[in-house]
Amino acid sequence: VEVGGAVLNELSYQQARNYGMPVRGVYVAHPGYMLRQARINKGSILCAVNGVPTPSLASFVHALDSVAHGERMVVRYFDLGARAHTHLIAVRMDRKWFPMSDCARASDGDGSWQPEQPGESSGRSGRTEGGAHVDVRGGAGADVGAGGGVGVTAKAAGGESAEEGAGADQMGAAGRPSSSSKELVTPQATAASEATSDAVSGSDGVGRNAFALADAGAPVAPLMPLSPQADGTEAAPPKDTAAAGGGQPVDATRFAAESLVTVDFARPFNIDGETGLRYRGAGLLLDAEKGLVVVDRNTVTSTLGDVSVTLGGQLSVPARVEYVHPTHNFALVRYDASALPKSLKLASAKLSYALPSIGSKLTLVGLKSGLNDDFDDSRPVDTVSRKTAVASFGWMKLPLPNPPRYQISNVEMIGLEVSPPLDGGVLIDETGGVSALWVSCAFQSAPNQSAQVFRGLPINLVKKAVDELTQSEQPESWRALGATLEPLSLATAQQLGLSAESRAAHAATKPKVGVPSVLLVTHVHSLSPAVGKLHGGDLLCSIDGERVASLYDAEMAVQGRDAVALEVVRDGKPLTIECATQQCSGLGTQQVVG
Repeated sequence: VEVGGAVLNELSYQQARNYGMPVRGVYVAHPGYMLRQARINKGSILCAVNGVPTPSLASFVHALDSVAHGERMVVRYFDLGARAHTHLIAVRMDRKWFPMSDCARASDGDGSWQPEQPGESSGRSGRTEGGAHVDVRGGAGADVGAGGGVGVTAKAAGGESAEEGAGADQMGAAGRPSSSSKELVTPQATAASEATSDAVSGSDGVGRNAFALADAGAPVAPLMPLSPQADGTEAAPPKDTAAAGGGQPVDATRFAAESLVTVDFARPFNIDGETGLRYRGAGLLLDAEKGLVVVDRNTVTSTLGDVSVTLGGQLSVPARVEYVHPTHNFALVRYDASALPKSLKLASAKLSYALPSIGSKLTLVGLKSGLNDDFDDSRPVDTVSRKTAVASFGWMKLPLPNPPRYQISNVEMIGLEVSPPLDGGVLIDETGGVSALWVSCAFQSAPNQSAQVFRGLPINLVKKAVDELTQSEQPESWRALGATLEPLSLATAQQLGLSAESRAAHAATKPKVGVPSVLLVTHVHSLSPAVGKLHGGDLLCSIDGERVASLYDAEMAVQGRDAVALEVVRDGKPLTIECATQQCSGLGTQQVVG
């Protein structure tokens, strides 16, 4: 039987003889995506499902008949090498990513194995969610809040290798659901302070089986745009008032309980250079009435995966990925807020769009799960609060990853004087508004080793993406130059050919972030409109006649424009280049074929 990427056989005579036990039981030959999340390893014997004994494959398949996708089933099992120790664990049923194949029977002819779908010859049929088609980004019943992993990756929760649960012989397709479908999410791993980044090695994997589609159903409420007030801060929601009032000391415990959530993400496939299986991070509740949460991309890495959100440390609910920013380190997920108990008190976070400056006083509020190497997420999550100040606000250079994967670029981020190790959190300014997300930035510290460092991502970068979701089913309006940029000092730029006149003009510019700098083109992205237009080594001076003296200014200058006029200096000579901008999708990889 193959279910949820796992391969199960009846215990063989040889194995039973080796361990001195009866030839009876369901043997885990390959744990796959579903069983690895529950820490059930190869060589385990599954004894019962929801209290029903499973001495054979037929009884095991029959026990799964009443378990729909996303539902929890209580599995009793033991390891062959330690059969005196029986384990009991809740396993989340997966009928979406991997199709269930009933007992493979040897044919009467040539003896080959003939996999059958459940019910072909036995009359059994496994349940899906109402028998309907499910959006690959999550099913209505999906819940990834519990379960565990085996292994740790860069973040406090760690991302287990997807070795057993994904890889070869996989096939899938995902599209953004219509307004009537629901669910799904993406990834991350984490733990470490900002100053120290924990290195981790990921394991390779071989996956099995095909990628299956599941269902979805309830209508999704439209999102509301985050509208700033005249002073640049967001107006407090009419019902869900901000956790921290303007000018008042931050009540970290209350804020964390009402506006910070724990986000768990599981990935069935090794794609986009990622090898982790389980990820955990902290998310910020942007809209309590619509269930909209923002979390970093080192937690939710793509739209292909299962996500759950734990609210107030009390309740875990399934969610779906709405948007994964193509360049910035954040993703938007949403859960069904209408299904929550009224006793659960949540509040939309108050946002402050004013960019902090070096020396600004901030309060770091975050969550720390303290997960161990077995990804035991049964431990309570602690709230951490620390008063600190902005130590730096600038570009961060990271080594290029190999194989290629997402990594932050073309953005100035906030560094703090002091920061404790966290899963993630937010930076709250003196008005009581959230001015930045405290996010995990993954990078490759050495070959086959992942690490992370934490930085602050200005919250105003999130506003644009949220507003776009209110206007389009597929928010693909984010524009980019299609090149990696690196800020240089004016003195260095002049040595590389920038004229004294241009240097003086740049020095007189007041960038939104940091001190004036000149942007150096270090890499032109393949397949972008900038190929053949921009060259590595170009010095970018202006966009459509406006001086750009920071990465933030350059990014904002191309938004909403199909093409721009770039003034660059190449080999000491000024040039004006007409270049189309690159339109970037927030849906990421949509199809997996193996």
